[in-house]
Amino acid sequence: MRAVVKYPGRKWKVIETNGGEGSVRRIVRGNYVLWEITDGIGLVCNARGYALGMPFCCKFRKYNLYGAVMVVGLEDGHFADVPQVAEDRLTKLAVPDV
Repeated sequence: MRAVVKYPGRKWKVIETNGGEGSVRRIVRGNYVLWEITDGIGLVCNARGYALGMPFCCKFRKYNLYGAVMVVGLEDGHFADVPQVAEDRLTKLAVPDV
């Protein structure tokens, strides 16, 4: 599965992962929360990043996100490749924010 990930202090980058829950947990370092941004695209981050003392990563709407953040594709309730348009937009951001 292709996803776009952002680590604190770094730019967005495309990664390849097997798409399983275990690999998602490894990337965000723990239990995760999934927000459906739009039809077929989701944002994944650590559910307790702030409480665990993870560094600030970026903002999403009115929320501050801590630790690694992933943008993924969603198909039938499962993780899938991130759509190309989302991949292109995120990797070209001048300011590393959502």
